[in-house]
Amino acid sequence: MRLNRLLHLVLLSLVCTLFLVAAPADSAPAVQGADCTNLVTLATTAVGFACDGLGRNQACYGNTIVNVEFAVNSPLTFAQSGDIIGLSDIRRISTTPYNAATGAWGVAVLKAQVNLPDALPGENVTFLLFGDTTLDAVDPNLNIVRVNTNLTSTSCDNAPSGLLIQSPTGQQVTMNINGADITLSSTALLVAEPFGSMKLAMVEGLGVVTAFGETRIVPQGSEIGVRLGGGDDGLDTTGPPSGLRPYTIAVDTAPIGMLDRLINVAPPLDVTPGATAMSAGTATPAATQEGTCTPRADWTARYTIQSGDTMSGIAGRAGVSLDELAQGNCITDVRRIVAGQSLNVPFRLSTNTPTRRPATATVTPTVALGMVGPNLRADNMNIKIGECTNIRWDVDNIREVYFEGQGVVGHSSQQVCPYSTQTYTLRVVRLDGVTQDFQIIIYATYDNDNS
Repeated sequence: MRLNRLLHLVLLSLVCTLFLVAAPADSAPAVQGADCTNLVTLATTAVGFACDGLGRNQACYGNTIVNVEFAVNSPLTFAQSGDIIGLSDIRRISTTPYNAATGAWGVAVLKAQVNLPDALPGENVTFLLFGDTTLDAVDPNLNIVRVNTNLTSTSCDNAPSGLLIQSPTGQQVTMNINGADITLSSTALLVAEPFGSMKLAMVEGLGVVTAFGETRIVPQGSEIGVRLGGGDDGLDTTGPPSGLRPYTIAVDTAPIGMLDRLINVAPPLDVTPGATAMSAGTATPAATQEGTCTPRADWTARYTIQSGDTMSGIAGRAGVSLDELAQGNCITDVRRIVAGQSLNVPFRLSTNTPTRRPATATVTPTVALGMVGPNLRADNMNIKIGECTNIRWDVDNIREVYFEGQGVVGHSSQQVCPYSTQTYTLRVVRLDGVTQDFQIIIYATYDNDNS
């Protein structure tokens, strides 16, 4: 089988060579349409053969031309299609833009562990660099990377530049890219221009992007942008994520066919007001105008949001309405609070009084009707004060998911450490825009509660 693939690769190389000889340099600027498409198709097929069998924490030289800066002086070579080296040997890897005169179009494939468990050796996160793209600060896990994309147009519209990232089926991965924390479930297309912006389009699945204390959920079919301009290279994030918008990246020309797991690119999501369920819910106060809101100065006490807190729960303990608490802290969406965030409150809040319960109590999570539940569960639904437990869920074919108002992905978990019996809510927004809430109760009792 391997010999057959090598023979195919040799034949493809000969075809590419003959094609380039037949296309003289003086006619290169006109290489578009069918000729350009054929060339890119050949490159896509060649990469599939050359990088077959690529393992975890390795990089493959896919198609001409790929440049590598090694972490240390190394005798390794990385100069032709099919060369494979370990990620630990790389400091920087760059692919080159399409060259109409030579037919070169750089493509490289990387597979990394990122934050996947060691128990899943056969599952990797795939990074596909193509065109004028650089991946910097590479380490064996690719938890923190810097991406630079030059989006200068070429004579071949079908040979773009960018970075495709794909997680294994049913797995989510979290990494820091140019200073933004990004969690992905399935496939994203990313471009990043220095002193410009970083754009992330979810072509399948769901993404969550956090920067400058603000979080955005990115459902498939949509895109967000983050301003760049910090650092000497202009690649550091300088602001929060933008609002949702339809694709502005040319996702239809991205080399999706080079990925191990083929997908169908999601059509553009309608994100016009009223068309998306991003604002769905019954506990959203009237939005305050950005830049004109000042937190209430007469609320001199401060409260730090803890894991498991909800705005409605904090408001009840503070003796104010949900709207008052939100408006008093200039919060426009009460679902999007994060642990560690500080609030102005009327007085110092004390710890909730734990609720005692019979040891024989039967706990059954409540779910919305008309939909298969997201398998909402907890490692331990009965804990003692001061202990923590993990709440987990698995749900597919959704537009958005929120756990206690925080944007999450469809397969994830959250550690909670309640100081009293508390109900936690997972909000699911289906692809048809319908919003449904699923709840689970965690019982917290005194250490000496044996009743």
